[in-house]
Amino acid sequence: MSHVPYDDFADIYDAWCGSAPITESNHGYYVRKLVESRGPVAELGVGNGRICIEVAKQGRPVTGVDSSGAILELCRKRAREAGVEGRLSLIQADFRDFVLPAPADLIVLPFHSIGHLLTDDDKLRAMKQVRSQLRDGGRFLFDHFLFDPSFVQPGVPRLRAEFRNPETGRDHILWETSTHDLEHQVIPDEVTLTGTIRTFDPELRRSMPDRISRIASGVTTGLGCRAEVEVRAGNPPVINDASAAEIARRAAVRVVGEHKVVPPEPTMGGEDMAVYFEKAPGCFVFVGSANPATGKAEPHHSPRFDFDEDALAIGCEFLIQAAEEALRP
Repeated sequence: MSHVPYDDFADIYDAWCGSAPITESNHGYYVRKLVESRGPVAELGVGNGRICIEVAKQGRPVTGVDSSGAILELCRKRAREAGVEGRLSLIQADFRDFVLPAPADLIVLPFHSIGHLLTDDDKLRAMKQVRSQLRDGGRFLFDHFLFDPSFVQPGVPRLRAEFRNPETGRDHILWETSTHDLEHQVIPDEVTLTGTIRTFDPELRRSMPDRISRIASGVTTGLGCRAEVEVRAGNPPVINDASAAEIARRAAVRVVGEHKVVPPEPTMGGEDMAVYFEKAPGCFVFVGSANPATGKAEPHHSPRFDFDEDALAIGCEFLIQAAEEALRP
């Protein structure tokens, strides 16, 4: 098959699926049904292999079907790492025209993937094709959404996942937003999706507008639509200067002791200091101010946020010590 829109989705596929609650709630059900089946089995929309690989690990040969060659490569890689590539047959094909090597006793379509077929005609065509690939008495199992409007806040970005690419070591943040029409439940003529782009790597940051434009164009073109992408520049990532960070570390040790100085994991929070650090070297420091014993432990953006004011004295002492450290010959 030629390039399909879902190929552009491959690099975030693991994070997308791993952050969806339904992937865990239905995982055991599909694995069990595939393993228990007496004859040949197949999974449509096999994706990264989260179900079929587990089935293969239990000694059961399984055929996986997906339209995306890039996503099938993810599946092959995971199958090799799990040592089950020999029990897994992968076919690149569409739900509507796939052909199995033998009639199946069971075909499954998990993760409400039938929703990727947008028209009734497409769904009917897929159902007919599934029936043609089943042996007499065979079964087809799939799940789908029961729409709950209380779950969706139209136009409100929601943090979906934060993840690190194991191959590049780069950190990513994944946001999503939704739109729906409660009155008519139809696909609107126009949809506006909003969100933020955050990276730790300046080079990756510069490449993101083009990457997002290509993904949006690929997905919408495949669906007969058109995408317009506008990216407004915000603050760059906060990058601490190594020398300034060492000065800050020594100052902090003098104030609170070595055991209370913690090198933090990188975070995706936006911060204006990033602009200053492009002009002069510096270091961003967090001073712990939570005190669960007094009920002051809410996160920063909570409406109930409060802090232990004893932290103010620690912060002031730290700044004094940092100044002295910076002035030492």
